[in-house]
Amino acid sequence: MTSKLCFFIPVFVTLLAVFAVAPQQAVFADAITYYVDNDYGNPYPGSGTPTDPFHTIQSGIDAASAGDTVLVADGTYAGAGNRDIDFQGKAVTVQSVNGPLSCIIDCQNLGRGFYFHNSEDALSVLSGFTIVNGLAGRGGGIYVVSASPTVTHCRLQGNTASFYGGGLCSEGNSTPEIRNCSFLDNTANYGGGVACISSSSALENCTFSGNMANYSGGAVYCEASSADIKDSTISENTAGWYGGGLCIASLSQANITDCTISNNTATDRNGGGLYVSDSTPVLLRCAISGNMAENGGGIATDDSDPTITNCDINMNSASEKGGGVYLFLNCPQITDCTFNGNTADQGGGMYCDSSSPNVSNTVISANIGTIRGGGVVCDLSSASFLNCIVNNNSGGTDGGFRISGGNAVLLVNSIISNNSADYGAGIGIYASSPIITNCTVSKNSSTVQGGGLRLVGNSYQRPEITNSLFWGDSPEEIVVVSGPILVTYSDVQGGYSGTGNIDTDPLFVDPLFDDFHLSGQSPCIDAATSEYAPVVDIEGTARWDDPDTVNSGGGVYPFYDIGAYEYYPGCKGDFEPDGDVDGIDLVHWVNSGGIELHEFAENFGRIQCL
Repeated sequence: MTSKLCFFIPVFVTLLAVFAVAPQQAVFADAITYYVDNDYGNPYPGSGTPTDPFHTIQSGIDAASAGDTVLVADGTYAGAGNRDIDFQGKAVTVQSVNGPLSCIIDCQNLGRGFYFHNSEDALSVLSGFTIVNGLAGRGGGIYVVSASPTVTHCRLQGNTASFYGGGLCSEGNSTPEIRNCSFLDNTANYGGGVACISSSSALENCTFSGNMANYSGGAVYCEASSADIKDSTISENTAGWYGGGLCIASLSQANITDCTISNNTATDRNGGGLYVSDSTPVLLRCAISGNMAENGGGIATDDSDPTITNCDINMNSASEKGGGVYLFLNCPQITDCTFNGNTADQGGGMYCDSSSPNVSNTVISANIGTIRGGGVVCDLSSASFLNCIVNNNSGGTDGGFRISGGNAVLLVNSIISNNSADYGAGIGIYASSPIITNCTVSKNSSTVQGGGLRLVGNSYQRPEITNSLFWGDSPEEIVVVSGPILVTYSDVQGGYSGTGNIDTDPLFVDPLFDDFHLSGQSPCIDAATSEYAPVVDIEGTARWDDPDTVNSGGGVYPFYDIGAYEYYPGCKGDFEPDGDVDGIDLVHWVNSGGIELHEFAENFGRIQCL
């Protein structure tokens, strides 16, 4: 056996490197470092010195006091004293010399790795271990109860819990901080990787892969908890029921930021990437892709109010409803997101079931609903879509939108284009009364009927369309199979009866390349009404009444433009240019030879254009 009498020589250098990445610690006077090495060659228990190290990690903790460090040499640690390790409430650091790939705790399926249950706080630090073959009811690898330790640079792999948290379980008002850790191939009924039960956990820069929950939360399960999850990768995890990647349930609040949630599977039920039930998570700047489930391939929510901002929800699939997102009894806020390439039988991009989502500034594109609703299905829902682009989706019926079931859906300042279906390529309406305002519907194509819009209604529900453009759809723009519809101040190719409607080429800037801005000669300029209309267009440009255009609109003054875009002429006084006329432009004008200031004020000073 190789002698380690020189163990103390590299330790000082190694400590300098390790402490450079170790958590910041309080400074304790007379702090001591205790050494652990189970391969040292001394048959006796040891005294914890470099030349006489302890043989078990628990022995090092038993000897340590607040501020001390237990430094563990490379090797595999098993047996009594190297499993079910207890920090005993001490503010100590237990740390490996060379990181988790070199220092392994093998629990041999006889217990867990570490047990925090004596009010440990952030100064109780565990760093740099691999924990394998843990087995327990809760927390197969690490169990945290009424404690708040710091766990960093650890690797939990192949651990099992019969109930919660195959890798780690936190409960009982615990607030652990878990950073730079990997959770791999762990198994539990709930939370294959991590379970948070009535606790508040922080997970930062962690990796979850290959974990499995028999029921819910393949990687992470939160129940009545608060979790802060950021800069983490959650991929290729599986749940038998809900949340192949994550399950946020039972009045939990989770902040999920800058995470990648990909290729997870909910085998039999909902939420391939994320499942939310009776909770209010906030998702920000997340990439959710390649996940699979029965409903909600990317995300499924049930009786919850999530906020989803600046997220990419792409290439997910559901065997039934909501390839990208499935919403049931929800009021979510979805802003600045993309839904691209998702597939489902119904609602390739999004399926809203008895829900009231507010969706804004979002692109829903190239999704497929093999039966119906390529882009979006709204069934018995009161949804709002503002400043959205819904294009290039396809469905058996209803390529862009399918709106059914009676409740009001608002489509405002949105572009619905290049969608395809057998019936209702752009919008399909069934016994419902949506309000469509300042939308541009163009270049949608149905093989049978209703290129732009198809209505199958009844006598007591009436869709209302105002200030909208239906042009270039095939085989026709608006088809009413049954029921009333009100169309006003709109430009409909082929004409449509109603106050203020026109049938004139809108003169898009470049329709071939889907630029649906109005050119300066468009008959849609000042041909709409401002009554109940949005005060800005899809790009946030203020709607206005162009003084150089003869008004042909009606209703309440001022008269706005038809369609999603408001026309603005170029600013002849915007010399900078930056979209407005101000003092900087005056300087440019003077430097270019302008002399009389009153000329600038008279000619340019009152002009504002965006």
